[in-house]
Amino acid sequence: SVDAVLVTSPPHSSQLAGWLIARATGVPWVADFRDRWCAGEFQAEPTHLHRALDCALERWVVRRAAGVVAVTHGLARRLGGERGHDAVTTIYNGFDADEFDRERREANQLRQASSRLTITFVGAITEVSWPGALLQAVRRLPASTRRDLLVRFYGLDLTGKLQSFVAELDLEEVVEMRGYVQHGDAVRALLAGDVLYLPVSARVHPGYVPGKLFEYIGSLRPVLASVPEGETAALLRHTGAAWLCPPGDVDCLAAKLKDLYRLWRRRQLPTGDPDSAAPFDRRRQTSQLAAFLNRVISSSDRS
Repeated sequence: SVDAVLVTSPPHSSQLAGWLIARATGVPWVADFRDRWCAGEFQAEPTHLHRALDCALERWVVRRAAGVVAVTHGLARRLGGERGHDAVTTIYNGFDADEFDRERREANQLRQASSRLTITFVGAITEVSWPGALLQAVRRLPASTRRDLLVRFYGLDLTGKLQSFVAELDLEEVVEMRGYVQHGDAVRALLAGDVLYLPVSARVHPGYVPGKLFEYIGSLRPVLASVPEGETAALLRHTGAAWLCPPGDVDCLAAKLKDLYRLWRRRQLPTGDPDSAAPFDRRRQTSQLAAFLNRVISSSDRS
C-alpha cells in the first residue's frame, strides 16, 4: 500500500501528475520544489504571459498539495504565504557524507603534494555563475604571486566564453579547464582544492541558494565567494571559513586572494566547522523528510 505521493520538481509539470495520482488513490500528495517555479532563475519565461501562467500554476499546486517542501527558507516563506506555514517545510539540497569520506584521503594527498595554491570551481559555468571577476582579480596580483596560483574549473562552460576570456587576460599558465567529470571526481576535486570559489550573479533572488553550495560546505575547505546578500551569504558565514565579496567586485576579490595567499604560505588556511556542515548531511535531511511525511499522513488521516 502507498501512504503518500512525493513529487519532486522541476520539471514542475510533474506536480500535475502528483495531483492526478492523489485524486485517483486518495493518498496525500506532497509537492517538493527543488527550484522556484514562478520567476525561477532557471525557468524559461519568454513573455509576461508565460510568467503569469507559471505563477498561477504554482499557486494552484501549493493550495492543493497536502504538504509542501521547499529548497530554501526564502522559497518556503513565499509558498507558506499561499498555503499556511504549518504545511510548508524547508529541506535544503545537501551532500553525501559517505562519498566525501571515501574521497577524502586521496584528495588530501593530492592537495599536500601540490606546490601551488589551488583555487577550485566545480559546476556548470553559466551567466548566473560566471567566474570572470575572479580571473580579473588574479590578473591584478603581482606576477610572483600568480606563479604560485592554479585556478581549476571542473564542469561544462555553458556560456562558451571562458576559454577566450582566459586568453584575453593572458592567464593560460594559471588556469586549467578540466571540463565535465563524474560526480566522484568532482567531490575529490573539491576536497583537493586549497580554496573553493563560488560566484553568484547579483541579479538572482536573495533567496537563491545554488545546490553545489552544500557540497562546498561539506568539503570543509575554505570558500571564496562572490555572492549578493541573502540566504547563500548567510549560510556561508556560519561555516567559519568563508571570504565574501559582492558580485563583480574585483578589488575585493584581489584583496581576499592576497589574504588567502599569505595564509597558504604560512600553512594557516582554516577549515570549515563540521558542526555547521552536519545539518546538510543527506542522512539527517532524509530523517527530516520522513518526519514531515509522517506528519502530513497523520493530518490527512484525521481529516
